[in-house]
Amino acid sequence: MSAVLIGLLVIGTVSASTPVTDGYRDQTYGGGSIRPTGDKPQSKLWYTDGKWFAGLFLYKATTPTKSEYHIFRLDRTTHSWIDTGTLIDNRDKSHGDYLWDEASQRLVVASAHDGNSGVSDSTRIYKFSYDSTLDKYTLVAGFPKTIPNTVGGTRTTTITRDSAARLWTTWPSGSEVRYSISDDAGATWSVPAQVPSQAANPIRANGPGVIGDTASVIAFGSKVGVAWSDHDVLPTATDGGYFFATINAGVDPTAGFVAADHDSAGNIYVTYAEKGEDNNDTYLVGLRAADVAKCKGEAAVESSEDNDVDPGFTQKVRINREGIETTVMPWVAAGGAPGRVAV
Repeated sequence: MSAVLIGLLVIGTVSASTPVTDGYRDQTYGGGSIRPTGDKPQSKLWYTDGKWFAGLFLYKATTPTKSEYHIFRLDRTTHSWIDTGTLIDNRDKSHGDYLWDEASQRLVVASAHDGNSGVSDSTRIYKFSYDSTLDKYTLVAGFPKTIPNTVGGTRTTTITRDSAARLWTTWPSGSEVRYSISDDAGATWSVPAQVPSQAANPIRANGPGVIGDTASVIAFGSKVGVAWSDHDVLPTATDGGYFFATINAGVDPTAGFVAADHDSAGNIYVTYAEKGEDNNDTYLVGLRAADVAKCKGEAAVESSEDNDVDPGFTQKVRINREGIETTVMPWVAAGGAPGRVAV
């Protein structure tokens, strides 16, 4: 890839929509933006009304100057991105994740700021309606909203909508992976909280000369999943890697996300929380390797209340002490010999 790019640079300046090795190269950018359209966990594209749209950076040095993010439409004839004129975020160092909902014809954008320029750096939520007749996006009245307690910024954030119509945002904050939810289509947001199953295993914080870890949220089926990276060496050097935790859509997040691991034989071990009347009881169950295949597909078999029926769950073991409410979701580690698991 480097050789190809060098060859193009030697030939001369590449103009807008010039064919390159793969696809087309469009307009250049300038101004204060960094990573203007690229951020590892974020999506910038959506498709509706037979057209592709994207949230792209716009820099204009002549009056009126601009250094901000707009909604663009792809002209498939000229292979060029056309500015629709709709402003998303005027903070040139912000980074947005774009969530399009076809049923409601609404675009929701979670826009994070890295917090290094002295401007308002809290995470903002933008919401736009779309008029297919006019081919126009309009900011919904009352937006943008601000995720509470996000002053100081974050390098990235992502957003998703689960099957219960709840919106979720997730982002790295210092040594924590945090989330916030909205049950009213983005009008109000919960006070951010740490993903419970990440609490015992801090991530690497972003800072001067240090690229911190990242996080992402996705809705699938009736569940919500949070994925994150961990490149620090805490609590030990063996605790780094990539992690994924899930929770059922519509469930009270304070009850805890599911954490899972597997041993060398392929048996799966899961910790989860059940929010009861008096406390949060945390349990450990196992799933035999031979029965894992039974859990695949849309008609996955669920365990019984006692977790003792097919597809092979063991009886659940209560792992929090009697009378002590579990407020932190524990990790489960089972990388060694079959049947040996640490919680």
